[in-house]
Amino acid sequence: MTATASRSCCGAEPRVTFVRLARAQESELPHELSLAFSDSDSDYEPASLLSRHLQGSSQRDAQSEAAMMMNRAEAQRRAETALQDLWVARESVEFCVRPNPVAHTNGVVINGSATGGTPSGP
Repeated sequence: MTATASRSCCGAEPRVTFVRLARAQESELPHELSLAFSDSDSDYEPASLLSRHLQGSSQRDAQSEAAMMMNRAEAQRRAETALQDLWVARESVEFCVRPNPVAHTNGVVINGSATGGTPSGP
């Protein structure tokens, strides 16, 4: 899940709580990912393979070309990981934090829970 903090969302009223959960539509996400690479097990010949997301109704395809030498098993693992990362990243949360003297920086852990409702689409 991606978290984005914005101070401008609070506006003039510092006590306003703003949290928005969002989920990208399935149609915007790839159903399959094609990865082109150099196969180290076959004299570095160009090769490609597919990774498919088995659930959902998306019809999009994504293609990636890696200037890397690897065997087919490693390429398959990387393609499956990349496709899974795209589907996991479809959910995001946007929230507002009250300005204070201690600045929030990258890596700050923010705990919370969402109750009720469902994530909204774009």
